[in-house]
Amino acid sequence: MTLRRRFTGPLLASLCAVSLASLSACSTDDGDTGTGAGSGADTITFDYAGQQVEIPADPQRVVCIETRLCPEFAEITGLNLVATPEIPVESAEDNVVNDDLPDSVTRYSFDTTAPDAEAVADLDPDLIITTAAWFDTYDREQQERLEGIAPVLGLDGDLTSTSATAGDDAWLAPLLDQAEQLGKREDAEQSIQEYHRTVDEGAERLADYEGKTVAVVALQDDQFVLEDENLVPEVLTDLGFSLLTDSGSREADGSLKLYSKENLNILADADVILVQNPDSTIADDAIWKRLPAVVDGKTPQLLYNHRAGYSKVGANFAEYIVDQLTA
Repeated sequence: MTLRRRFTGPLLASLCAVSLASLSACSTDDGDTGTGAGSGADTITFDYAGQQVEIPADPQRVVCIETRLCPEFAEITGLNLVATPEIPVESAEDNVVNDDLPDSVTRYSFDTTAPDAEAVADLDPDLIITTAAWFDTYDREQQERLEGIAPVLGLDGDLTSTSATAGDDAWLAPLLDQAEQLGKREDAEQSIQEYHRTVDEGAERLADYEGKTVAVVALQDDQFVLEDENLVPEVLTDLGFSLLTDSGSREADGSLKLYSKENLNILADADVILVQNPDSTIADDAIWKRLPAVVDGKTPQLLYNHRAGYSKVGANFAEYIVDQLTA
């Protein structure tokens, strides 16, 4: 078992980067083809993480077909979002992205796992946004139906950090780089600055927890996984915690290992345990109940809405953890 403050592994490529066929670029008035956000062209070429797609330079009707990264990216960069899928009531709890959507944004019924192209077409988008990982799960017919409505931009949602330096923003590089593709880097930088202000204020309130060990777990019936990547561990380390990891937490294919309840003692060194699905049966196990963090009542719930996101969700998660541990 090891404790660490930052990640040191190589930056992973996008989980499922999508290579989309580039459409013919629209010409500018002087006959030049635009290739950047500042070129004055009608379209620009978005080229990131193996994905290349021609999109409007100034989209007026952006429609999301994913409910977390996409609307957050639109909010941070100031894209003209007109519609995003509605979310279940339980997912709306402490959901800063959903709460900040303007009333003008239509919430429409949409199954991310089985996209209804007609529902999207009815919204008359000039740009459709999803994540590359989701888009890659669709069969070619589904992809072509969506692409026939408007260009589809699949955001890279891989937020894996590459840095061993505390305070480094490597996990937010996809936000910065993709915003820059759209000429929106300053908006992303401003959001990241706001994230750091929130984290700095939170760290002051959590001064007694500096250097304390935190574990991030998801309980599943009588098993659990120990998480070590993406937004939640990154924000926790930025707040001053040390992350508890285990060398056996990953399977050979890189997926998270499901531990049996007999392995709960690997969490014994954690001062705080962040828990997803706290009502799972494993939480009734005697070993779980004897864990120091459980005995001390330091087991805040990990909400679904905080599991993925960029700087805006990161700041909201930081505020949530501070409130949970100082209440």
